[in-house]
Amino acid sequence: MEKTSADPQKNSGKLKKQPQTSEKPPDKEQKTGCWEEILIGKKVSVEAFIKRISKEGVRIPSGDEKERFTNVLIKKPDRIFRLYQLLLASTDANDSVRRIVMNLTELGIKQLGVVDLSDPPDGLKFRVSVKSWIDKVEKKPLKVNELNILLVALLWGWRCKLVEQTDVLEFLTLAVSSPQKKGTTRPKTVESNPNQMEVLFRVGAKRESIKALLEYHEVSKLEKEKLDGQIQVLLSEKATLDLRRETLQSEISNQKEQIKGLKDEKRAALSQIEAHKKELVDTRDGFQLKLYELRGRIRGILQGQLTRWLETALEASRDEAPWMPVIQERLEDALKLIKKESKAL
Repeated sequence: MEKTSADPQKNSGKLKKQPQTSEKPPDKEQKTGCWEEILIGKKVSVEAFIKRISKEGVRIPSGDEKERFTNVLIKKPDRIFRLYQLLLASTDANDSVRRIVMNLTELGIKQLGVVDLSDPPDGLKFRVSVKSWIDKVEKKPLKVNELNILLVALLWGWRCKLVEQTDVLEFLTLAVSSPQKKGTTRPKTVESNPNQMEVLFRVGAKRESIKALLEYHEVSKLEKEKLDGQIQVLLSEKATLDLRRETLQSEISNQKEQIKGLKDEKRAALSQIEAHKKELVDTRDGFQLKLYELRGRIRGILQGQLTRWLETALEASRDEAPWMPVIQERLEDALKLIKKESKAL
């Protein structure tokens, strides 16, 4: 059996060499979760970065950290795309991360100076500013970095509800369209309105573009299904409202007929009232005339025959030898006259 030497120096050549690694000890001064790390640090995915800082605990960046973030952002144009990826990935993050990313994006847009952001943000001013910036770019379609800046601004504006879907499509159309040279006309195409499949085949063998188009198609299909569902609900509500409208129209027609009948009855009642008023006036005038006649007749009786009879009876009673038969006769005549006139009344 072969013996080995106990001297470590003699056995050093026989030991298996350990592979050397190129790993460097971690930088103790590097701040974990520092926001500018996503721009200048190790090229990790933004999803992994957001997942890591969410797990370690979200810390609101200080004023110095915000300033460092915007400074490193504008030093290299390709970092704008990293900011765009960060803004996209923050959609599924928690509220704290989304607010921080939106705030850093706003500071970055202001630092780039391509879009004027008012305080508080105003949709009209924002759209005018974006349109003005696109128009000022001399060479179109926009370069990649310019297009990334536009995408960052539009996505931030979309999150802040400063632009609508039609605005985004309009600005992107202006950004990727080539300007028409003076004195030239655009070539006529066989079909001016290509279908979806033709647009898809125009992309060619570009994996990311095809993937984005397919995702957009799926989202559009879901939105279409949602809109179709809303249309069906609206159609159902419309049918209910149409039925209700027909019922109300029938009720209105019946009410109109009733109103017409009531108006006819009202006119008849008013006519009867006028007739009764006239009859009342005539009756009142007739009774007034009869009253005047009755008063005259009573006055004539009292001042005429009855008065003379009473005066004769009074004179006969004043004589020294009263004429009783005359007095009785005159009183009896007066009583008869009163009874006669009482019956006439």
